[in-house]
Amino acid sequence: MEKGALTINGSRSFYRYLLLCFGLSVAINVQSSTQDPTAAELIELELEDLVSMEIEVESAGKTQTKAFDLPYAGQVVTAEEIKRYNILSIPEALRFIPGVQSEQIGGSEWGVSLRGSGGRFSRFVLVLLDGRALNNIVFSGINWDEVDVSIGQVKRIEVIRGPNADSWGANAVNGIINIITFAADEQKGGSLRFAGGSDSLLDAELTYNFDIGNDWFSRVSISKETLPGLSSLDRLLIEDESEISRASYRLNHKSNVSDFQLSLAFFDSDIFAFWLDYQLPEVSFVPNVEEKSAHYLQSKWTFQKSEATEVRTRFSYDNKQRRSPIADWDSKNIQLDLDIQQRYQFHTVNFGVNFRKSESEFIPTQGFPLSMTNDMASIDYSGLYFSETFQLPKHGISLKVGGRLDHNTLTGYEFQPSARILWKVDDDTRFWFAASEAASIPSVSINNAERAYLDYFPASEINSPYPLLLFVQQKQSLKNTRVNAMELGVRYLWANANIDISLFKSEYSQELQLRNVGEPQLSDFPPSIDSYLIQFLTFNSLASYQATGLEISYLSQINKELRLQGNVSLLDTENAIGVKSLYAVRVDYEWNDKWNTNLMYRYSSGNELFDAQTYGVFDFNLNYQVTNNLRVSLSAKNYGESSFEEGRREYFSPGVLVNEPRQTLNVSWDF
Repeated sequence: MEKGALTINGSRSFYRYLLLCFGLSVAINVQSSTQDPTAAELIELELEDLVSMEIEVESAGKTQTKAFDLPYAGQVVTAEEIKRYNILSIPEALRFIPGVQSEQIGGSEWGVSLRGSGGRFSRFVLVLLDGRALNNIVFSGINWDEVDVSIGQVKRIEVIRGPNADSWGANAVNGIINIITFAADEQKGGSLRFAGGSDSLLDAELTYNFDIGNDWFSRVSISKETLPGLSSLDRLLIEDESEISRASYRLNHKSNVSDFQLSLAFFDSDIFAFWLDYQLPEVSFVPNVEEKSAHYLQSKWTFQKSEATEVRTRFSYDNKQRRSPIADWDSKNIQLDLDIQQRYQFHTVNFGVNFRKSESEFIPTQGFPLSMTNDMASIDYSGLYFSETFQLPKHGISLKVGGRLDHNTLTGYEFQPSARILWKVDDDTRFWFAASEAASIPSVSINNAERAYLDYFPASEINSPYPLLLFVQQKQSLKNTRVNAMELGVRYLWANANIDISLFKSEYSQELQLRNVGEPQLSDFPPSIDSYLIQFLTFNSLASYQATGLEISYLSQINKELRLQGNVSLLDTENAIGVKSLYAVRVDYEWNDKWNTNLMYRYSSGNELFDAQTYGVFDFNLNYQVTNNLRVSLSAKNYGESSFEEGRREYFSPGVLVNEPRQTLNVSWDF
């Protein structure tokens, strides 16, 4: 395939797609709508309804289960919380979940890790959008600016900490993040959302929901984001803005026995970031604008064959093109899932098969720090899973055992078993224990690297007459990293509060590590003014380490006006990577049926991987419900530190970019 063969005209395609989305709905008869509960109505809810943990979670083992009865460490971010706390991105929404470290690396770059292991190129967190895997095969991690859904379409975000690979497959090592969007029949009428603030920040979205008739519903949404860049502390590096445009269309049909969903989406963006340019012996930071365009199609069908049997199928296809001065990168993914659930009187059986085909073409320039032996890469994933849950109602015991057999064309077969037990002591108390294994697949960029410049040290920094280049040459195949994890949890529910405590121990084996190959060598001989030292490195799968941790989540509705939440995450690892402790406290106060405020404090002990310093910052929101349909808010976030570093890329980092305080005005109107 020729370089650039998959290029499309991004802006033109975006507007064509926008017209198509609206065209699909021009003949639709709009029905009268009912509005979501207002702030005043929410105040009148019983206290137990706000803190009873009755919300159902579908990501844990692919089974709908009330959060209180999960034999997993899990938590949910709801659409109401996203609105109340004026959250503008999915990574920002994850900041209050225990065990989750969500770091803003650049204006549009984020690194999200669970239980200490992860980051910008994380292989230990599986991210899903309505069950569709988003992890890419080149770097394994997530480009969060490419998650093709706007924040206003998110119904909830389910985060399941700890291995969940027996149901979802590879890379669900430290947990999964499943972003679940609204169905077209779950919202009525239209909505307009706007946020504007510091440094040209802009986030605007227009959505309209249609009742077509005969149980058919549809939704059209368009959005535009302008993301201000970050800068270095000395202001020598200042990122430009990034811009993202999205359009989506959703079609739903519901009956007594089936639920069909069809989703189409498109995004077009210009993403700014600094990268290192290796024009050896010179290495410099270069500004890079990456033009991205993508589209995806997903269909999902759920069929209730009988009261005891449910069948779920999913098909998805996505295609992304990325063009920039430093690299061109195209990718395609096809995913097919079949899940069947059979319920009996005292036990439930889940089984299914999954297939995913991922293709990628990555063509870097000579100065880009990475190239691979073959520009084209293709990996086929297939999996078969089975689980069975046994209920012993007289003893309040629920036992779940399961396993998954996976195969991929990069590293071969993996078996990932799991056993979980839940004890319902009484109506208010739950204990649970889990033992499970999971595997993480090394990325194509590691397995097939022909050239990888890991880092560069000027001569003055290493007290040498020559600068030093760290050069990775990968000449041996790598194994999947495996984790063997044990977890213990307890939940307790009071009349107006609950607490969730999780303890875990994870043992990692066959983990990647870098090793020197010989001694540093001169780039040429005899040396010249342009000479430099080269230290050759290689990855192997011989590392192992252990991580233990404690996670606590507390929620209390003190009275109808005041709500208090708190999270604690403590982590201890043998290799001293990541963040040791995270704390967060959030207070909500309802002044009356019009005004409410909330204040959040979050603390991080600093990421030891990057020598990042400790920080603690406040987020404040003031919300005013003007009418039942109109809401205005002011936000002030990242206060308490004049500037602070949350994280940076594990590799190819331009250095430290810092977060600073910002303010936004938020307006939402339902019509």
